[in-house]
Amino acid sequence: MKRTINLEDKYTYKVECSEKDDCFIVRCIEFPSLATHGKTREKALSEMLKVVSETIKWMKEENEEIPSS
Repeated sequence: MKRTINLEDKYTYKVECSEKDDCFIVRCIEFPSLATHGKTREKALSEMLKVVSETIKWMKEENEEIPSS
């Protein structure tokens, strides 16, 4: 079975551990203003993928230029 690759899967993500806040913080290199956090690396990244997906959807509706991956 062939997996469909979504645009948000093609971007670059940076995961950082914040000991001060006791969580993981994820940023998307192509969307520098976006950041998410979570108690686990997986939760933080999952949230970021949702945020990027919704941002792309909004940008398409507004005819904005979507960053290339």
